[in-house]
Amino acid sequence: MKGKSVWKIASYDDIFSIFRLSALIEIKKRPNVDKIGNKKLLLLTVNIIETILQLTTNISFVIQSKTFMSKTNMSMTIIALTHRWILYFRIGRLHSLSKRATKLSEELSIPVGDRFNKWADMFAKLNLLLYIPLAAVSFISLHAIHFRDMVFGYDCDELLSVILITIFLISLFVFMLLPLSVFSMYYTYLCLNLRSIMKQFQQSLDVLLKHKPEYSLRLYLSIKGLVVNMDSDLSLLMFTTSLYNTSTMYFGVTIWLHSEEYGTLSSLSSIWVLLTMSYIAFISMGISASFVHEAASDVYTEAEKRLNNGNRPAEPLRQFLKVADKELFLTVWRIVPIKRNFILGTIGTIFTYCILLETVQDMY
Repeated sequence: MKGKSVWKIASYDDIFSIFRLSALIEIKKRPNVDKIGNKKLLLLTVNIIETILQLTTNISFVIQSKTFMSKTNMSMTIIALTHRWILYFRIGRLHSLSKRATKLSEELSIPVGDRFNKWADMFAKLNLLLYIPLAAVSFISLHAIHFRDMVFGYDCDELLSVILITIFLISLFVFMLLPLSVFSMYYTYLCLNLRSIMKQFQQSLDVLLKHKPEYSLRLYLSIKGLVVNMDSDLSLLMFTTSLYNTSTMYFGVTIWLHSEEYGTLSSLSSIWVLLTMSYIAFISMGISASFVHEAASDVYTEAEKRLNNGNRPAEPLRQFLKVADKELFLTVWRIVPIKRNFILGTIGTIFTYCILLETVQDMY
C-alpha cells in the first residue's frame, strides 16, 4: 500500500522469522513433523550435520593449503560454530526475554513504533543487504583459487565445482554468518526496547510514586530483573560476537598490511565486506547496550533530584532509591561493562593489539 514500507524489521517476530531460516528455532507448519520431540531431533540433526560439514571443509582446507588465510578461516569457523550452539541451547531464553520486554512495554502503554529506533531498522537492513556483495565476491574468490583442489585435493568437472562452491556458501551464510547477524539485531532491538521502557518509567515516576508507590517499586524491580536476566543469558553470546569481530579485525589488518601476498581483488573484497558487516553489527550492539546504562542512571538521578527538591512525598522516593540501581549495565560475559566508551575503547584496543601482533610476527 502507498506510504507503507515494503520491507521493515519492526518487531521481535520479524527477527525470529530470520532465526528460523538458519534452523535455530522450530520450523512452523511442517506437516511431516508433528511432535515437539521430533522437531527438536530434526533441528539437532541439522546442527550436527552443519558442524561436521564446516569442520571437515575447513580442516581439509588447512591441510591442503597451510596458509594464514586457511588457519584464520578455521579459527573464525570454530568461533561461529560455538556461537551457533550457544544460540541453539538458549533460543528459548531469547523468546522469554522478548516476551517480558513486550509485556512491560504494554504495561507502560508504549506504542509499538516508539519501542525501537529507526536507525536500528536501517542498520539491520544494511547488514542483511551486504550479504549480496559478500556472496558475489566470495564465489568469484573461491572459484579463482580452485576451491575443489584446495578442499578435496583433486580436480573435478567445472559444473560440479560450481555446485560445490554454491553449497558451501549457502551453508556458510545461512548456518554460520546469519546467526551472528540476527543475534546482533535481536540484542540491539532488545536494548532499545529496554531503553524506551526506562524512559517511559522515568517520565511517569512522579505520578506513580504519588498515587501507586508500591506498584512503582514492583514495576521498577521487574525492569531491573529483566536487565539482570538479559545480561545473564546473553553476555556469553556478546562475548562470542566480540571474539568473532576480533578475528575479522585481525584478518583485515593482516590482509591490509600484506595485500600483495593474499591473492586476487575478489579475495580482498570478501574480507573487507565481512569486516564491514561484523563491525556494523558490533557497533549497533555496543551503542544500544550503552543506552541501557544511561537510561538506568537517568532514572536514579531523576528520583534523587526530586527527593532533594522536597516538592514530592519523601518516603516513597526514599524507598525507591533503596532499590534503584544507578550502575545498572550489561556486560561482555560478566567481565567488561558496556558503557558509552565501550565501542571506541574496544575497537581501539583490538586494532592496536592486531598491529602489535602482526609486527611481532614479522620480526620473527
